[in-house]
Amino acid sequence: MSCQRIDLDFSSEPVDLHCPVCGALIFLAGEKQETCRHLLFWAESESGEWELTDKTLQLLFEARAQHLYKGAIDKGFYGSLDDFYATMKSSKAAEISATVSTAKSTILFCVSTSDIGCGGMHNGTFYALFDYLSGREQCRLFSSIES
Repeated sequence: MSCQRIDLDFSSEPVDLHCPVCGALIFLAGEKQETCRHLLFWAESESGEWELTDKTLQLLFEARAQHLYKGAIDKGFYGSLDDFYATMKSSKAAEISATVSTAKSTILFCVSTSDIGCGGMHNGTFYALFDYLSGREQCRLFSSIES
């Protein structure tokens, strides 16, 4: 995997996630809101939705998924490629996206939340793959480190 992965586990209600480069609100209380040019991929485990927003990454993703699909067929999966995509969990889609991402300037955020009351209850995980050098802007997250 050429990108860094940051796992954040919160024992709280779903949290917000902003783009670390431009500040766009990507997730509000765990719900997808908007995209920006730095967001290459997003996913949400509770609904199972995921989307590639970058065409280059999409081509690399499809090539890797095709390879995995052939392996699944060999292991007894009998559905079509569309069925394979439909049954792919968001965590697997995030893993593939991070694996095939060729830019070293990408970061995968994995944010898990849960309630702490009533014994704890998992609210889900959302994923966001950002390219912090898209457009050659300076990343707010790393600006103090880089200077």
